[in-house]
Amino acid sequence: MGGGTWLGISESGRLVLVTNFRVPGFPQPARPSRGGLVTALLEGADPLGIDLAPYNPFSLLVADADGQALLLGNYPEPFNQPLPAGVHGLSNGPFTPAWPKTQRLCGALQDWLNGGGDETEPLFTALRDESPAESAEHGPEPRLSSVFILDAVYGTRCSTVVAVDRAGQGKVIERRFDDEGLAVGEVSVQFGQARTKPTAT
Repeated sequence: MGGGTWLGISESGRLVLVTNFRVPGFPQPARPSRGGLVTALLEGADPLGIDLAPYNPFSLLVADADGQALLLGNYPEPFNQPLPAGVHGLSNGPFTPAWPKTQRLCGALQDWLNGGGDETEPLFTALRDESPAESAEHGPEPRLSSVFILDAVYGTRCSTVVAVDRAGQGKVIERRFDDEGLAVGEVSVQFGQARTKPTAT
């Protein structure tokens, strides 16, 4: 990430995350870090004032504490798109039509929201889904079509849940996995309330 990050939330309540957009011929190492975009936005940069063109293909979501959310991207051309209230998902492909595994995750998140609970385990269960997507006209190749990818080179290495309530209090929980898909640790951080030390296992 070149000193940046793929996901973060600022003390002002701004959430930013970026995904790479898989395109043949990319990434090109000479291009600037997409993780630097996340860092700049977390530090207060205006998302509409950033030149998106120089970066390797990406999709980026920035959401502020007031409920405003914006989708940014640069493939095939730079764009910004306000998002309506609701459940949205990003993958390594087009925002719309969403890949089948992205649709599955959005459905799982909507079910969790409808349930009214605050336990995050159902979300981690959804993120651990290893079942391949049914054949579709769009989506990644079959070996990458599951939510949780088992692959020694391109496999899932972490699953992260960020939960924020209307008061701006929340938590970030991240589970890490080795190249065989085995859990190797978990970190949980709370924010927006009395400071507590992160816990790690």
